[in-house]
Amino acid sequence: MWSPERVLRLAPAAVVAGAVIFALAGCGFQPVYGTPDSSYAAQDVTAAIRIAPIKDRVGQRIRNELIGELTPAGEPFDAPYLMKLQVTVSERKVFVRTSREVDRITVMVSASFQVIDAAAANADPSAPPVVIYTDTAFAESSFNRFPTEFANIRARIDAENRAAREVAIFIRNQVVAAIVAGSTG
Repeated sequence: MWSPERVLRLAPAAVVAGAVIFALAGCGFQPVYGTPDSSYAAQDVTAAIRIAPIKDRVGQRIRNELIGELTPAGEPFDAPYLMKLQVTVSERKVFVRTSREVDRITVMVSASFQVIDAAAANADPSAPPVVIYTDTAFAESSFNRFPTEFANIRARIDAENRAAREVAIFIRNQVVAAIVAGSTG
């Protein structure tokens, strides 16, 4: 039941929440995926990025996550932009018991990526590719070692999948931020 004392205790929080909403409305805040008049949307550009195939399993995982993040309707057939990825996976022993058995391992996934103007490359194949954006993303994920080998294999795959997901989200955020920064400058 709402008593007058309870309403008086919650009033300051309501005032602060209202002030924050009012401040955000007046500070020039713009959503990342579009402007209030919808004349520009970052998702239109990200939907025009094709991601080059990758051979290894972790790279494929990153590629599949990026397809879902950047082009949820599916990759475009004749995209004006091409993203190339180079993925490396390494591991580090984190906790070793006195009997020299490893109890915890950290998997590190790193992806160097670049977005290339594919339309310019198709127009003049002899010209060097026009790189629009390049960066590196990395993530770590750990897993515990178990007595059974199957459990260790499954734990390693799960750790690689978690790190691959984090790398894909970082790449998506960096590409969207670069697109938005380029559109307002």
